[in-house]
Amino acid sequence: MKKIATLFLISAFVFTVNAQDNTIPTAGNVGIGTLNPSSRLDVNGTVKIDSCLIVMDTVIFEKKARMEGDVRIEANLYL
Repeated sequence: MKKIATLFLISAFVFTVNAQDNTIPTAGNVGIGTLNPSSRLDVNGTVKIDSCLIVMDTVIFEKKARMEGDVRIEANLYL
């Protein structure tokens, strides 16, 4: 029983030491995969959205854009 209690305490300590603090500041920028985010949300890596992405204003592609599947645009295009 003493060995089980000791093992439990060691496991709890290791879990606490390795726990990650994921706090989101109320002001400033938030980064995923970056230590110095340059935008309100700055993601360095691939993003997967499994449902729907709603953009209320503008989408800017700074490099190549690749779209797979159906693409439907309902708006005025300014070229």
